[in-house]
Amino acid sequence: MSHEEPLPVPAPLRRWVATATSHRGAASGAPLVHLPDSATSLVFRAMPDGVGRWVAVGPRSHASYHHDKDLPLCVRLRLWPGTAGALLGVAAAELVDRVVPLGELWGRSGDGGCSEGCDGPGGLDGLDGLGGLASSDGLDGAAGSADSGGRADSSGPRGPVDVVGPEAPAAVVRRVGAVLLARAAALSPADLARCELVRAAAATPPGRRERLPALASRFAVSERHLRALFAEGVGLSPKRTERIARVRGVLAAPGAARRWAGVAPAAGYYDQSHMTADFRALMGVPPAAYAAGRLPTLAAC
Repeated sequence: MSHEEPLPVPAPLRRWVATATSHRGAASGAPLVHLPDSATSLVFRAMPDGVGRWVAVGPRSHASYHHDKDLPLCVRLRLWPGTAGALLGVAAAELVDRVVPLGELWGRSGDGGCSEGCDGPGGLDGLDGLGGLASSDGLDGAAGSADSGGRADSSGPRGPVDVVGPEAPAAVVRRVGAVLLARAAALSPADLARCELVRAAAATPPGRRERLPALASRFAVSERHLRALFAEGVGLSPKRTERIARVRGVLAAPGAARRWAGVAPAAGYYDQSHMTADFRALMGVPPAAYAAGRLPTLAAC
């Protein structure tokens, strides 16, 4: 199956970005699998015609399977659960199972111009298109990590990056990272506290089952308030988030194709039958079929 290569996340971004990955090259014919994911991602796609676009990919409630395609460069920044609402300016619940042009969220008007506020530190100016990539955006080195307020220093040298060059993926990460840090610097202490609470609540290990009342009690909030925080920052309910974490735990287990009965309790299931039912519901096929490459019908990406 087609896969993505990991990229380093600059230190100033690690509070907001869980992982960064890149995918590039001609279509290989291998299936492109998008796993269920409780996180929202920012994705840069450079197309063969030279057009580059940023999109926000909302939480995925179930897996989807696609034909691979030619992409000179695709870079994905997976945000920590709980941070999407604050950074994107829209409740994550509005993004579930959707792909939305980032300009619609950050202020670029539909005709390609900028609406009010677009060219500020939190705007989209210069992100779309290949010429907007910068060779340095203040995320490298001690002098450019961030100022005392957490805002990225964008005073470094800038220049366009060829998307076929080896440095292009890291340049994309730095470019949007500067915008993310500028938006994060504008958040209130209450916003930051909500982000941290939801991130911690969503980080329950897959093998540990914790019902909503216990989860709410652990963070000293009401069940209703916790559900509202998840809708704003994650987009999915705490229960759905836990189900996705368990299924991803199954997928990450070494040797899972040979030891399903042992994988089930390690991933937080009572037994193999519960694991199989949950896996089928979210992945579309049972675990053994997925491991053998017997996937649902592929759709266009």
